[in-house]
Order: sequence, then structure tokens, then C-alpha cells
Amino acid sequence: MLKLSTKLRTHLTSAGTIWVPPEIGKTKINVDISFSDVDSPVSIGYVFRNSKGHFILAGIEQSTAGTSNEAECRGILAAVKRGVCKQLKQVDIESDSKEAIGYLRGKPNNLS
Repeated sequence: MLKLSTKLRTHLTSAGTIWVPPEIGKTKINVDISFSDVDSPVSIGYVFRNSKGHFILAGIEQSTAGTSNEAECRGILAAVKRGVCKQLKQVDIESDSKEAIGYLRGKPNNLS
């Protein structure tokens, strides 16, 4: 079974966002999406890296969604499915969507 650790960590410097590696033995999945409107396809991108920052895999997909929050959740789902296919056991998921991460953590929200 895939054990998920959902973390929303943003480390900003004057140079921009800094990637923070996961704990030893874990894989970090960074997920991002592009959502324009309900009539346009959602673009999903994800990157998997180990605790040393070494590239494991990346992927892009397209989907549909009615809202940007739904699109973020679809992006996370696509990345997690890919992780399951690769038989990853412990992962950290990083997303810029507080709502989607909150939903995964079981926090009250308005996602449905």
C-alpha cells in the first residue's frame, strides 16, 4: 500500500522557490496543473525525485475539470497512480493547492 505524506511547504528566497528534498527513503512528487476554464483541457505535470534530489521520472497528462480545485485533485491523482504503477511505497506530495492538500489531510473544505 502506498503511504502518502502530504506536505505543503514553500521556501522562498529572492531567487524564487527552493526545492526541499524528502526524508531518506521517501520519494517526493511535485505536481502542478494548468487550468483555464471548464471548456479547455487541464494540463498536468509531475516530477518524482529521491531524497538526494535525483530524478526518478516525470510525466505530463491532460484531463478535464469543472473547477481549478478539481483540476488540482486530478493532477495529484494522476501522479499518485503513476507512483503506484512504479511500486513506490512512501511518498511526499508537494502541490501549490492548499485546498487539495487540505482535502488529502482530511481537513474540512468545500471540495466535492
